[in-house]
Amino acid sequence: MANIVPYLGTALSNLFRKPSTESFPAGEPPKAQPNYRGRISYDASKCVNCGMCMRVCAPQCMTRTQKPLEGGEPGDLEITFTFDMTSCTFCGLCSDFCARKAITLTDDYMMTGTTAEDFLVTGSFVKKAPPVKPKFTPEQLAAMKAAAEAKKAGGAAAAGQAAGTAAPQTAGAAQASADTAGTANAAAAETTAAGATAPAAAGTVSGKAPNAPKFTPEQIEAMRAATLAKRAAAAKAKAEAEAAAGAGENAETETK
Repeated sequence: MANIVPYLGTALSNLFRKPSTESFPAGEPPKAQPNYRGRISYDASKCVNCGMCMRVCAPQCMTRTQKPLEGGEPGDLEITFTFDMTSCTFCGLCSDFCARKAITLTDDYMMTGTTAEDFLVTGSFVKKAPPVKPKFTPEQLAAMKAAAEAKKAGGAAAAGQAAGTAAPQTAGAAQASADTAGTANAAAAETTAAGATAPAAAGTVSGKAPNAPKFTPEQIEAMRAATLAKRAAAAKAKAEAEAAAGAGENAETETK
């Protein structure tokens, strides 16, 4: 008993002294170092529900739940992600693999609480159902098919009529082009002969070899038109000959 008296006196004297320690934290807690990986922050508005974070999480500290949206359209879902800080290893892989940066690690290291819910980070977003394609009855499908065929037939008839109208005009234009080409061909021939005679004469007088004749752009264009007209006339004559030969063979076959 005598040995306890000194300690009892010290204890009684400390009852009237200020504490030697301070409550933590005293004021603002100190800031964490740069790039510190603390409590997870989840921005549900950026999430696209790809699930990549769940695939790379080694301790599987996150869960995803979904349920029909109350008051929404049929097929709308409310999706919730939950992160359990008591299982998280703060490796940062979920943040690194998040394409939309919906997950980040903050510098908050003051993770204290009295219940398990104090260590959960949650966020929810709505996933809209895809639009429903309209369903047509067999009668509607048949009507749409008939309308498409009628439109196609009308377009073909209009094209045929336009081709029939343009055929006489094309034939007249071809005849006019042939006449013009013939005239141009004659003019080009005369011009060529004159051009060839003049250099030849000049070469005889000077004793030098005649130079190649030079044509003007108009002469070149006339010669080109004449060549095209000649080819067109040859093709037409060939086609007429083949048509006549075919008609003769048909006549002989009918006679036999």
